[in-house]
Amino acid sequence: MAAGGWWQADDSPRPSLEDHLGAGAVLSGVADRGIREAMSPVASTAADLVEAARPRLTPALAECVRARELEAMGFHSDVEAAPSSDVSWVKLRFDV
Repeated sequence: MAAGGWWQADDSPRPSLEDHLGAGAVLSGVADRGIREAMSPVASTAADLVEAARPRLTPALAECVRARELEAMGFHSDVEAAPSSDVSWVKLRFDV
């Protein structure tokens, strides 16, 4: 999973905490199913990152650059929904 973005001012690459946390949330769920040992070090670390950030996840995401950009564009509800998990009846299916 790619994790990064672009600065609007000059279109240069920027790190993206929100992407790392999003990828980490997915990977944490996969790791919980007993396949952590098959994950790359980067994937395993992303899963660890989201677990460590979970107590402060909502404010951490709200403080990210993209969240501030979305807020400024009027997408407050998207920013509020971002840290939600296990709230949808839709499931991804992975065939490994």
